[in-house]
Amino acid sequence: MIIINAVHIEHAFSMLIGEGRGGLNGLIDADWFRRGNVQKIGELFQETANMLESRIRNMEFQDWEKEAGKPYTRLMHAINSLRDIGRTIVNRENDEDNDYHWKIIGELIQIIASLLDHIEGRTLW
Repeated sequence: MIIINAVHIEHAFSMLIGEGRGGLNGLIDADWFRRGNVQKIGELFQETANMLESRIRNMEFQDWEKEAGKPYTRLMHAINSLRDIGRTIVNRENDEDNDYHWKIIGELIQIIASLLDHIEGRTLW
């Protein structure tokens, strides 16, 4: 049995967005993950996609990385997919409380946030 630590998931999104509890005008809240409030989580996914896109656009990529199927285009495709998922689940009527999918998403967001922090903090020669 997977135990959902909603505060951990909230913290992961806060790391990515760079704001504490209730960041993005109250858009980050552990209770939404506990209850599986898909409308609020959908909104958070859309804002997360916006934040990821902003951070990625501020990075330098080689020309070859912007070609079809290369890192930049894969990143932008995945970000747009996350935004679309957010738009889709906002319209669902049933919540998904204690769903292990929220834990997986939280872990992936924490990994992404940590990698972006590392990359952006790196001093280039």
